[in-house]
Amino acid sequence: MSNENIALVASALTNSRGTTILGHVSPYHAIVRVTLPNDQKINVNVDGTGDFLVPVPAHITQGMVKVTAVLPENSDSLSIVETEIKAPTPVVTGVLATRGGRRFLEGSVNQAKLEIVLWIAEKKEPIYIVPDQNNEFEIEVPDNVTANMLHVIATNPITGEQGVGDITVGVTTETTTVPILTDEIIAAYVSQASQPSLVGQDTQPVAVEPVVDEEEMAAARVIARQARRDNHNMQEEKMERSRKQNHKKRSPLSRFFHALFGRK
Repeated sequence: MSNENIALVASALTNSRGTTILGHVSPYHAIVRVTLPNDQKINVNVDGTGDFLVPVPAHITQGMVKVTAVLPENSDSLSIVETEIKAPTPVVTGVLATRGGRRFLEGSVNQAKLEIVLWIAEKKEPIYIVPDQNNEFEIEVPDNVTANMLHVIATNPITGEQGVGDITVGVTTETTTVPILTDEIIAAYVSQASQPSLVGQDTQPVAVEPVVDEEEMAAARVIARQARRDNHNMQEEKMERSRKQNHKKRSPLSRFFHALFGRK
């Protein structure tokens, strides 16, 4: 049986992301087990340097944790340490911001499951705030409210610890109205821009020779000729349809004389 001793240390670290059990054991091949306050037991993976960490479930926010280590070949080498899970002191921050003529209190807390209450000066009833999954919140407040009229208190319902927020004034943003450009506005602008600017009475308009591309002009002539042919053909078809319709409208006697004399 080995007389080797076990060195074991462990502590609980709690922040806004939750609680983690951090520890170290030597020798590193010792078997480590963590027992949580709800009596849940977790077998721990120890790395090659003897360090280990164990995330604690989010619903466990306080209580004593027992950590044990034992050598696999020596049950008498058992070592035990205890550490306490304690929620950090509540911290709440707030910023009073103005957007589009409306006022908002924006803020955050350092942990989940806190009870957050907003008190506004001259108001008898508090406003209860529910933060989102990122522990952040936003609530609209009256336009005449200033930072020193707001008091935010965050309370841990389990430990009873409280944190009072300091409200600061944030950046004010205004909404700029952008005019909609209609076709009439654009046309008027182009018309004005195309006219020469007169600096003085003696200023003479300058004639600008257009830049003509010969290939483009040739293509335009071809398109124009084709358009004239198409228009001529359409007129011919229209006249032919008109003659046929007039022929159908003649009376039987008129058609008889037309066939006999070749005219009406």
